[in-house]
Amino acid sequence: MVIVREATEEDMPRIRELAMQIQKQHEDYGDINRLKTNARQIIDKFYRNIMKSSRMVLFVADDEGEVVGYALGEIEKRDPFYEEEYFGILEEIMVDESHQSKGTGKKLLEEIFNWFRENNIKYAELEVDRQNEKAYKIWEKQGFEVNTYRMSKKLV
Repeated sequence: MVIVREATEEDMPRIRELAMQIQKQHEDYGDINRLKTNARQIIDKFYRNIMKSSRMVLFVADDEGEVVGYALGEIEKRDPFYEEEYFGILEEIMVDESHQSKGTGKKLLEEIFNWFRENNIKYAELEVDRQNEKAYKIWEKQGFEVNTYRMSKKLV
C-alpha cells in the first residue's frame, strides 16, 4: 500500500533516479532543457537543500519501503501590489511507470495541496511543457486551467 510522507536523506538515491528520468524527458522539449554533464551531483545537492527549506517541501510515495514517486512544492512571494501575497507552485511530480494510473500521483498531489493549505496558500500553479499533451490533460482533469503562457526564444 502506498503512503505519502516527507522525504528523508535515505530516499535520496531513488529520488535522484526518478528526477533524472523526468529531467531526461524534459530534454526532448528543446535545447533550453539540455542537462549538464554533472546533473546527477547537482540534483543531489538541490534536493538535499529542499529538505532543509521552510518554503519548499519534498514528499515521496512509499510502497512498502520502496520510493515509487515524489512531489516537490514551493511557496513563492508575488509582486507587492497583489492581494494574495503568496502562491503555491507544484514544481515537480514524478511517479515510476509501475505505479502510474494507480492513484499514486493523486495522493502526492493531495499532500502538496494540504501543505499549501496548512501554510495559508489559496492558489496553486504549475508549468507543463506545451508538447506534453498527456500531462496537460492530467492537470486539466485535476482542475488546473490555463491563465498565462510562458514563451521562450533562443537568442544566440
